[in-house]
Amino acid sequence: INGWQHTRDKKKYLKNLLLCAIASQIPFSLAFYAPNLQPIGMLGDAFRFIFAPIYLLPAAVMLLTYWYFMLEKKADRSLILVGIVSLLPGVFWKFAEMTLIGDKLNVLYTLALGLILISILEKLRECRLLWWENLWLIAAGALAIYAYGVNADYGVSFMGLTLIFALYLLRNQRLLQSGFIVLWGYFYHYMILGNGPYASAMFIPAILLLLYNNQPGWNNQTAKRLFYWFYPAHLLLIGLCNVILRHGLFYLFIA
Repeated sequence: INGWQHTRDKKKYLKNLLLCAIASQIPFSLAFYAPNLQPIGMLGDAFRFIFAPIYLLPAAVMLLTYWYFMLEKKADRSLILVGIVSLLPGVFWKFAEMTLIGDKLNVLYTLALGLILISILEKLRECRLLWWENLWLIAAGALAIYAYGVNADYGVSFMGLTLIFALYLLRNQRLLQSGFIVLWGYFYHYMILGNGPYASAMFIPAILLLLYNNQPGWNNQTAKRLFYWFYPAHLLLIGLCNVILRHGLFYLFIA
């Protein structure tokens, strides 16, 4: 939320997030997709590629909405990126008994979807749009939540999007933000998932948020790239370890 508020180029900010979401999907599936954690030979077909045509409609709506409102009806290569991001959730790709793309999306999809919905809210608040443009944005936001929200990480009961929206609405109330994080963690991790240690750990980000002085950190391009690519890189490392444990080291070279 803080990065979205202070970035000088929101289109570039969103584009970088979407790019990392695409780059993270295969590593995320290798590392955490439940069937990939099962013993070999229990998962049916070794090879499979499926695309769900139902995602063509939301992808077309997302592309048209991005082109009209974000690009202001101008052509841009980022349209290709938005198209890939919108279609990827409809893909199921299994190779040599490892699911490379499944029906669960990584957390960067959740963050990107949350920022898209926030940008829609900001557009509506400007009160500069025609009535049908407002209706278009509302319908596009609802379709995005329906098509992508449940399968995104923290998608149970749309809890991830709830957290993003709450932190945005409380962006000028640091104490309330911290309190909401603790309550959210208790409800999601303990009440829904039954994970007490994770719920207790939510006090850590709440305290760190209270200690934040609202000043920019290390402004270095190398550091920025490191923070962007750490997520897919560490997922890839975990995923490769999972592949080695299930198939053996030589599998990486002969698959």
